[in-house]
This record gives sequence, structure tokens and C-alpha cells, in this order.
Amino acid sequence: MAISPQIIAIVGPESTGKTTLAHQLADHFDAALVNEFSRSYLHALGTAYQQHDLVEIANGQFQLEREALATGRTTIVCDTDLIVIKVWSEVKYGHLDDRIPLLLKQQPARIHLLARPDIAWEADPLRENPYDRDMLFEKYERVLQEMGASYGVVSGLGEARFRNALTALHHLLEVPKDRPAAIIP
Repeated sequence: MAISPQIIAIVGPESTGKTTLAHQLADHFDAALVNEFSRSYLHALGTAYQQHDLVEIANGQFQLEREALATGRTTIVCDTDLIVIKVWSEVKYGHLDDRIPLLLKQQPARIHLLARPDIAWEADPLRENPYDRDMLFEKYERVLQEMGASYGVVSGLGEARFRNALTALHHLLEVPKDRPAAIIP
């Protein structure tokens, strides 16, 4: 019987170090890295997008994960996942296209790391929310809780953020499935 790979997905508001953390964790675990599909999609499209583009982004992100699963690696680190697209759509458009929850239901089980917005905002043409990162963080946490997701919160600056992510993962992997996930302050 084949062993399913361990999937680690990093979610949270913009400019919270998700990409840096994803690369650090992928290197640390010699894992397959699933990049954020929206970046390449929006660079090709331009920054003017519509809600239907989020469905295309969700499909692209889902496909990148499927490709990573096909590599046979024991660990996969996702720079983002469909929860980010769900929150993005709900915040920007006030509702969610029905196709995104269908894809969410098809995602394999994973551990989530929720990035706290405790690092400085870095401007980027694709970023839209410099002033409401705390509200977005709370929304992400509510979504994770509503989904019954296994998650830990990651905070700290520089190398401490990476160490805190490793600590969160260590705690999450030790928690029995019938108990709530440990939350790292």
C-alpha cells in the first residue's frame, strides 16, 4: 500500500513571508515545492482581473498540487492553497464561485501553517491589502477552524519565523486526530 505524502500548506494575508517560508521548508524537508499559481497567472494577465479569473487560478493551483503529488515525494510544501483563493474571493467580491468549494473538497489532507502579519508590509504590484492584514488573518483562522483543519500559527522575524514553523509542525504531527491542533503563539 502506497503511503500518502505529507502536505504542508502555508496560508495567510499578503506580505507575511509565505513564499520565503515555503522555500525554507521545502529545502529543509527536501520536499516538492508547489509555487503560488496566481503570481504567474496575474503576471501574464496583468493586474486587472475579474472574479472568473479566481476560478482559473484555483484550477491552476489545484493542478500544480496534482503534479507535485505525482513526483512521489514524501513531503510537499505549498506556498498557498485553495483556502487563500476562497478568502480572496469572499473579501474582494463578497461571494465565492461554487467551483472553488468543489475543488477544496478534492484537496488531499494537509497541515496548514497560518502566517501572522507581524512582519513589515512589502509593496508588490500584485498585493492589494496593506491595511487590513489583521482582519484577513482573523478570517483565515475562522475558515481553518470551520473546516476543522489541522493548523498552527507562525510568527516571528527572520530565522525565528522558520524555527517557529518547524516547532508548529512538530506539535501538529504529534497531536492525535481527535484533539484540536496546537496553536503556536
